[in-house]
Amino acid sequence: MGGGTKKKSRSNSATRNDVPPRPELEKTRQDIAANVILELKLQNKELNERIQQLVSERQVAGSVVSATSSSCSDTGLSSPSASDSKYSSAADDAAAAAEIEALKAALRVAEAQLRTSAATASTLGAQTARLDADWRAAVAAEKAACARAAAADAHAAQLADRLRAADVALRQAALDAERAAKAAADKDAAAAAAAAALRSLEAGVVRVLRGPLAATLRLGVVAKDLHRFAQDHWAADASTSACSLPSCNARFSVIQRKHHCRCCGLIFCASHSAKRMKLSLATHQYDVNGVETRVCDGCFTAAGW
Repeated sequence: MGGGTKKKSRSNSATRNDVPPRPELEKTRQDIAANVILELKLQNKELNERIQQLVSERQVAGSVVSATSSSCSDTGLSSPSASDSKYSSAADDAAAAAEIEALKAALRVAEAQLRTSAATASTLGAQTARLDADWRAAVAAEKAACARAAAADAHAAQLADRLRAADVALRQAALDAERAAKAAADKDAAAAAAAAALRSLEAGVVRVLRGPLAATLRLGVVAKDLHRFAQDHWAADASTSACSLPSCNARFSVIQRKHHCRCCGLIFCASHSAKRMKLSLATHQYDVNGVETRVCDGCFTAAGW
């Protein structure tokens, strides 16, 4: 599950990062503006050349008229009258002036168009710069989103790995618990079997002690005290040098011997461990069917005697 998600996230991240760049945008804008300005400049140049050409033609026409008048006076031919020349020259001047004014008007229009085109180019440049900034911001936001998505994918993969590890550990713990429960059940069964065998043995011993051989056994076995053979709960002899009863000041010596209570296992003097009570061989506690043995005053009193 984690591997498929990770693979899909990597493909999504690759798609987000493949944002096409726009290196030609500024160059295209500059080319368009340059072409418009160049075209307007060419129109302006053509208008200036046309004005110069009209002025030159007007000068050539005046020169021709002057040369014709001079030639006629030299040869005795009649030249055009002054009034005719005047009218003709005035008409030409008016026509030339009108054309010059028309060309100047066209030049002003061209210059206005040039200024308008320059303003338009500037506006387009500002819009292009704004669009480019927006595009760059969008690309940066897309990259940031890709980075966040990649981080989320990595975190999801880590969580998936941890989940798998936790699942494996949980399964192993369940197996260990099952083994431990089985071992505990086996131990409980073994303990129960041992307790049953011990109770059976204890019952057999009690039956024997209550049988015809009771007197003999009292002198032989009971005098030996069967409970002396179960000393696993007894206190060590070196653990104390005085009677365990707090109110007793007796200290042990060659004459004052140590005596273990068969019930609690503590060490007492002879005076405070002289009581006798029936104890179970299995639990070392009072049992009406147990074997009579030596106990301390405290255990005897606690049993309700």
